[in-house]
Amino acid sequence: MASLDDVRELLDTLNHTVPFTDCLDHVMGFLQRTGGFERTGYYDLPSGSPVFERFTQNTTWLPEQLSIEDWQGFLDRGGEASKQHGCYVLTASSAIRFASELLLALPIGTVIVPVTASTGSTTGLLMASHPGDGLPVGESSAALLRLAGSVIRGVTLAKAAGGPAADQLERTIELLEKRNRELVHLQSAVAATSASLDPAFVLNTIAHELVNLIDIDLCIVYSGVTTTGIIEPLAVTPADYSGELVTTPQTLTTLRSLERAQRSLSPVQVTASGPHLSEEEAAWFEATGIRSVFWAPVVYHEDAIGHVLLADTQSERLLSKQEIAFIMVLISQAASSLANARLYKEIHEEVAHRRAAEDRLRASLREKETLLKEVHHRVKNNLQLISSMLRLQSNNLDDMEALSVLHDSQTRVQAMAMIHEKLHSSRNAAGVSLLDYIRDLVGYLVPSYQVHGQRIEYGVEGENVELDIDRAIPVGLIVTELVSNSLKHAFPTLPINDAPRVIIQLARDGTDLVVVVADNGTGIEDTDLFDNPTSLGLMIVRTLAAQLGGLISCQADDGTTFTIRFAASPE
Repeated sequence: MASLDDVRELLDTLNHTVPFTDCLDHVMGFLQRTGGFERTGYYDLPSGSPVFERFTQNTTWLPEQLSIEDWQGFLDRGGEASKQHGCYVLTASSAIRFASELLLALPIGTVIVPVTASTGSTTGLLMASHPGDGLPVGESSAALLRLAGSVIRGVTLAKAAGGPAADQLERTIELLEKRNRELVHLQSAVAATSASLDPAFVLNTIAHELVNLIDIDLCIVYSGVTTTGIIEPLAVTPADYSGELVTTPQTLTTLRSLERAQRSLSPVQVTASGPHLSEEEAAWFEATGIRSVFWAPVVYHEDAIGHVLLADTQSERLLSKQEIAFIMVLISQAASSLANARLYKEIHEEVAHRRAAEDRLRASLREKETLLKEVHHRVKNNLQLISSMLRLQSNNLDDMEALSVLHDSQTRVQAMAMIHEKLHSSRNAAGVSLLDYIRDLVGYLVPSYQVHGQRIEYGVEGENVELDIDRAIPVGLIVTELVSNSLKHAFPTLPINDAPRVIIQLARDGTDLVVVVADNGTGIEDTDLFDNPTSLGLMIVRTLAAQLGGLISCQADDGTTFTIRFAASPE
């Protein structure tokens, strides 16, 4: 980026340079030194000539001549579509699209800046290219090229007048310095806003730079139009401006110029004495003491998300096209900032809503877990009450068969009660540790059966698997029936070589769970009895296995082994 000192140095050099070609060489060097352009060149159009002639040395990358016809043909065929910040950029796509002789003659990636006379006619073409040919031209680079074009125009005027370049360049010094100040402010604003994620800082920086850039009295950045038709002030420069009528919310119905800018998505300039002012807007000018205003919508994705007001309180000033161009560059930064602010607000609100929803879900989950635990607690108490009633009833019976039936029923009820007790005391009210549950269940069953006064050894081993209540209860009842059956029937006499033993094993097999209940007793004499059970216990076992969607098998070899296989989780 060229500094003001760089421009002054160039002008001073040109003031002491007479040959036109030497002046151009200095300008080309200035562009390469300050703008980072790899190659530069200039075509001059002699008066009355049909062709542009290459006028700079060491520019063999460019053809010696370009015809006016080719240049005009390029423009007529839609060359404006390749324009970026006032410069024409020749890309591969434009070469294919326009297929003009001009594009066939110039390298892809060439940037062209027309140099015009006061009459508007083209007198020359400034050429440049970056190391990355075909890349978009940034605003700073384009502004530097336009600045160089203005310098060349001054040199051209000096050549036409037949005098030294200084005679004509002095007339453009003020304009060039103004252009450079604009570039400096633009660079400062872009650098500051690009480095900050704070929308308030960005908007205040842009407002401050606009006031300094345009040398105007007041700049206010407003929000987009609300549903009630008003805009809210977001940034004011100078910050101590005392005009409350301007620094408060404005309405579309009062300010027709603002309404036009909102509707057209284009800048609007209005003066206090301008024609077609509504009574409300005329009264607004009189009340605020403002003489002229410039409204510019902050457009993002074809939507006015904000508005910028530039106001002059001293004169009915109308901004030039050049000033408006620089203003719109800065406003594009405001658009990004306002869009980011809107996005940050939406994200913040979305995060807040989600956190609130998560908090509500957690509270609801805690409440449901508490209720579920309470349900398990009450069910357990009720089942234990039933178990106690069965035990009391058995105390009043002498019939051994009836006592056995009541005892079996009591163990079944207790098996279900233990599930609910586990769920009540567990952190997870929806599932239970199957290994711990069966270990406690067998620990309850073994002492409750008297096996000829013998001490029964038992063990529960395997993988710890968590099951939901709908599957844990059937598994618990199956184990209850099988262990009870072993304790009642497997050890009718004292063992000769080994102590009575019951083993329960849990294991995973792929997606299945396998539960094995084995004893070292006498074994089932006829395994067909299991396939066609006549006892209530075995009937319950087969029914519950079917309820689980599982398979159960029996093997009588050195005792009895039951194997139950079922899916670890319901389908």
